[in-house]
Amino acid sequence: MKRNQRVCLLYWTTWVVGALLVFLAENEIIPTGYATGVQTAYYLNLTAIVLTLAGIYVGLKFFHLPFVKRHIDTAPSATAALARWTSLRLIGMTVVIWADLLIYYATLSSQGGFCALLALLGYVFCRPAKFPDKPEQNAHQA
Repeated sequence: MKRNQRVCLLYWTTWVVGALLVFLAENEIIPTGYATGVQTAYYLNLTAIVLTLAGIYVGLKFFHLPFVKRHIDTAPSATAALARWTSLRLIGMTVVIWADLLIYYATLSSQGGFCALLALLGYVFCRPAKFPDKPEQNAHQA
């Protein structure tokens, strides 16, 4: 069993860029609080909530989706297929996390912050697993 280097790099890059975004916004290097309209803040917060709920659900249930299972089971190389689908799952969760952080710093509303924290908590459970060495092993249960 081994971990795919690129998938692990993607996982940790999300954390580093997210921390960098927080650092830059907290030190007012990038602008914050620029979405001041009531309707704008409402729609941005609604977008953050829907994006977070959908992103966490899909991210955590990703390998149980029928088309993902079917592709991994029928792929010639289960390790390559698993790495590809894991990367797509991480990219989806990364988009949710970064969008929530940007929405939080645009509105400075606690709803965006809570959504970002929930997305980060869900992302912890998306940590890449060790991939099987043999392609004939059932890869999506790793």
